[in-house]
Amino acid sequence: MSDALTFLKVALVFASVVWTIRKKFPIGLALSAGGVVLALLMGKSLPWIGHELAGGLDAVLFEARTIQFVAAMGLIVGLTMVMQASGEMGRLTASFKAWLRRPRVVLAALPAVIGLLPMPGGALFSAPMVEQSAGTSMAAEDKALVNYWYRHVWECVCPIYSSVILCAQHIHREVKILTLALLPIAIAAIVAGLGFLGKRQPREAENGSRGRAAVGTLTGLMPLIVLFAFYAIPGVSLPLAAAAGLLFAASWHLLAGHLGASKLVKTLFAPAVLDMMLMGYGAMVFGALIERSGAIYGISSLFLTLGLPLVLLAVVLPAVVAFFSGMTIVYVSTTFPLLLGYPGVSENPLPVVALAFAAGFCGMLLSPLHSCLVVSTRYFHADLLGPIKRMIVPCAAILATGGALMWLFNSFKF
Repeated sequence: MSDALTFLKVALVFASVVWTIRKKFPIGLALSAGGVVLALLMGKSLPWIGHELAGGLDAVLFEARTIQFVAAMGLIVGLTMVMQASGEMGRLTASFKAWLRRPRVVLAALPAVIGLLPMPGGALFSAPMVEQSAGTSMAAEDKALVNYWYRHVWECVCPIYSSVILCAQHIHREVKILTLALLPIAIAAIVAGLGFLGKRQPREAENGSRGRAAVGTLTGLMPLIVLFAFYAIPGVSLPLAAAAGLLFAASWHLLAGHLGASKLVKTLFAPAVLDMMLMGYGAMVFGALIERSGAIYGISSLFLTLGLPLVLLAVVLPAVVAFFSGMTIVYVSTTFPLLLGYPGVSENPLPVVALAFAAGFCGMLLSPLHSCLVVSTRYFHADLLGPIKRMIVPCAAILATGGALMWLFNSFKF
């Protein structure tokens, strides 16, 4: 009964947070307040909440991962705004279109390229490029959906995503083996999202050399390439890598005369940068309090006590936790150890992992609290719930792929 009550408490807070976000309340404030209210409903005192947020070495607000997360969001948004203010975003989009020449491919490729890096605010980075590529030919909801969906197609397979690395550690497999095993889920996501790209359009006219356009694309992506290169160095954190990308972009556009010093300073200290950092803090507060208050454990315990078959449990448990948290790392870290603890699963974990990863992936994509969905809909001035309704069928295709992989890996052990 207590676990069912926990589920109801989480659902109530979740619905309240979604309502406040849809009413255009500051996202960071809505998430933070939601986390605090949930902790209170879970029986935690205000002193306990204060200690978890600001007291002790592992306090949420001062924890290393929180600071890195918030710093990365601020730096990446700063990089995005520098590229916009300098006109680089427009030039990059034009080069992409001249190189690939298929409008639908361009629309999908822009956020997919950004999605190769698990960076907070990545959806905001690709949003201006999607905006310029789509122009006025697409509705705001369609742009938000394309930007959001293709930003995440690599979620289960990108070897530098923390959730993929953690899962590989759980099942004692190399990351590259796990990536290869789950690759069909990414392919299913790419194919399932084709319906979001609109009708086929005529190819772009061949204005100029495709080779020159490819070089222009590479040049425009240099700040991101610098970011990638630094992040690939062992021991280099994402904020440091983002700072390197931002420094490169700022220096490049100052020297090229695309941006003056005063405009650069105004760009870097624009309100949007602070808003994104506050949203980052809100996301971390909500995520930490939903875990530390015992709410996630209560939800997991509820479904474990229902006596569901392993197949159903591998679907429901990750999907529900992902839906309420909006984060991949949460459902991997909290539900996978429970699933892998079932008798016989640890001997051949890939079948359960394939289905659980696909289910959690779908739950995360459909979560109104996923920061990338909130960012995308806010950027394109679209309703938060519109894209969610349209993702249900494509998510079903992804889940079916996970089920097929479970059958395959049960038949042939890897």
